[in-house]
Amino acid sequence: MEQQKLSIWMCLTAVVSVFVNFPAYGDVEKVNTVQWKKEAINSEVPITNIPQLSDIPRPQTSVKDLLAQEVPQNQVIQQVTGVRLNSTASGLEVILETPTSNQLQTTIKNEGNTLSAVIPNAQLRLPSGNSFRADNPRDGITEVMISKPKSF
Repeated sequence: MEQQKLSIWMCLTAVVSVFVNFPAYGDVEKVNTVQWKKEAINSEVPITNIPQLSDIPRPQTSVKDLLAQEVPQNQVIQQVTGVRLNSTASGLEVILETPTSNQLQTTIKNEGNTLSAVIPNAQLRLPSGNSFRADNPRDGITEVMISKPKSF
């Protein structure tokens, strides 16, 4: 009996909540649709160069391709075996030591107070492990950190 009354009250509550709703307030702006359509039809720049789906290059979808480090075929991976910091008059010099004299290719990115350098043709082989860290190596520089990217 109690369960029947409870189910009746629940149904009534559901029905009342459907029919009782709160008004929505907003600004009404009348748009002259005829004028808008004429402007769209008479636009000065016609759309003529519509790319086809077959013209759009497909993205890489395999895990191997997504995680692969892109290194050109003629490029040799350099082993970084040591790191030295030299203080200069204009700042701080970070020297990466390699067994060969080949030059490392660097891409530098500056974001706020962080300067990042990406070196795609280098691999860390430090005696202390896969990272280097120096705290407060010079006034105005709080930290120098060299590590392998997190995605590899």
